[in-house]
Amino acid sequence: LNLFGGVVADRFNQRILIMIVQGAIGVLLVILASLVFFDIAGLWNVLLLSFLTAGVQSFDNPARQSLYPHLIAREDLMNAVALNSIVWQGTRVVGPLVAGGLIATIGAGVALYIAAAAFGGMVAAMAAINVPPIARAKAGNVLNSMGEGIGFVVRNHIFAFLIGMTFLNSFFGMSYMFLLPIYATDILHVGS
Repeated sequence: LNLFGGVVADRFNQRILIMIVQGAIGVLLVILASLVFFDIAGLWNVLLLSFLTAGVQSFDNPARQSLYPHLIAREDLMNAVALNSIVWQGTRVVGPLVAGGLIATIGAGVALYIAAAAFGGMVAAMAAINVPPIARAKAGNVLNSMGEGIGFVVRNHIFAFLIGMTFLNSFFGMSYMFLLPIYATDILHVGS
């Protein structure tokens, strides 16, 4: 869905799109938190909500990436990208640590409610940001727009290589995040 998310991000107000996506993820987290809190969550609930969250998130990254150049002066863009990467990777380390502590002390349901509130905070932060007017792509056939994007990548081998490397890293390199709970429980025997 990232291809479709990119087309949508080009055509619509990215700030509003990010607010919608973050709000939707927050709502999905509230649903999951409620299921966990009342001890009625089943595997199919978690899988369905994970699927929906991943689908919604496919609109978030294209909207964010296309919004950055409009918020940051061009001479500061490289530093902003580096800072964003530091924050993004830092949350991948700190997030599981904080989540594990919250789950151990106050329970998974409450920890999920806190995570949902954080997404609400992101919606509020995006509402407060003043974004200058952005020229939008002309409305047209979505499939043609996606085809143009794919054609660009195919014609420009450096982009095909970079996207391929990103895919391989996401698929094989980031799997540790999903294995952390299993590793903590089954290998280290420490639980959350």
